[in-house]
Amino acid sequence: ARMGYKILALPPVLQLHLIRIEFDPYRGMGVKINDWYEFGNEIDLTKYVEKSDGNDVYVLHSVLVHSGDVNGGHYYAFIRPNPAEGDKWYKFDDEIVTEAKPKQAVDDNFGYGGEAIADADNNHPMVTSNNIKKCTSAYWLQYIRKDHVNTVLEPVSDEEV
Repeated sequence: ARMGYKILALPPVLQLHLIRIEFDPYRGMGVKINDWYEFGNEIDLTKYVEKSDGNDVYVLHSVLVHSGDVNGGHYYAFIRPNPAEGDKWYKFDDEIVTEAKPKQAVDDNFGYGGEAIADADNNHPMVTSNNIKKCTSAYWLQYIRKDHVNTVLEPVSDEEV
C-alpha cells in the first residue's frame, strides 16, 4: 500500500507559511528558526498537480518579514503591486511606505545561514562564537498564479467596496 497526498488543483493565490518557530525541549521554550531558506521570484508547481493544465506557475507577490525572536519583534511586508510589470517593490513598515530594491525584498530575507551582524561578549541565546546572528527572515510568502495576475490584481471600483 502507498500513502500520500494528491494535489488536484491549486488556487489563484498561494500563501506559504514558513514555520519559523519550534519548541526546544532542552530550553523548555519556543525558539525562532532563522535558518537559510531560499525562495524564488517564480515557482513551477506543475509536476505536483495530478491533473495540471501546465499553468501551475506562480510569481512572488509579497513577503512578510519578522525581525526579532520568539518573545518579541517587528513585522513588516514587501509587496510587488504587479509582478507582471516587473520588479518594482515597496516596503510597508507601519505607517511608512518606501520603494525597495528586489534584493531587500527577497534575498535579504532568506535567513542567516551563519551570517553575523555584530560582535558581542555576552551569553545571549542568539550569540554563537561571540557573534550575534541575524534575526530577520521571511515568515510568510504570497504567490499569484502567473496566468491569473491581471485578474487577481485588477483595480477595484467604488461599487465593489
